[in-house]
Amino acid sequence: MILLKDIIEEKTVNINQNYFPWFNLPGESTDDIILDKEDIVTTGITSTTHFDFLENMINNSLHTIKLSSLLFDDERLADLLIGAAQRLKGGVYVLTSSLNYKLLDEYNYSKTDTNRHLDVIRKFEGTLVLVKIVPNLHAKFAIFDSQIGIVGSANLTVNSLHNVPELGVKIKGEQLKSIETLFDILWYQYSEKNS
Repeated sequence: MILLKDIIEEKTVNINQNYFPWFNLPGESTDDIILDKEDIVTTGITSTTHFDFLENMINNSLHTIKLSSLLFDDERLADLLIGAAQRLKGGVYVLTSSLNYKLLDEYNYSKTDTNRHLDVIRKFEGTLVLVKIVPNLHAKFAIFDSQIGIVGSANLTVNSLHNVPELGVKIKGEQLKSIETLFDILWYQYSEKNS
């Protein structure tokens, strides 16, 4: 069995389909996947957090930032994105869920959580950060300059980015291209309704 502490303590961990039979999709290679310790981003497990990773990537991005998250209530992160949007020629793009109140029961979020989310999304109005609402979106990932990304469990909330145990994996290469294509499809699909 692979334990998270083993991933953090060891330089690499070998993940194969004996542990995660769903890991390889039909038509994909069944080769084992090797994760370097540097490819793991955690919150609540090590001294660095998802926020630290995102802050570093936002501050060092040169062209474009693309983010996807069900919830977004971290105002510090919002301020970083607003600042980045002013300097980046390619822009800052955010996909998120509308989180209307009828979804509260399904996702077990309080009205307070939803109101904080909506307040931060409204903070982007009148800025260069572009936001699209994708109904029922649950994906959590970020892409920086089409060069590096992160896919993980953390919403863009204060709690997920700073406090509770969360796990993310940095991605590059073909995997990143696949995630960015998904982002671009969703962006285009909802562009007319939510511009």
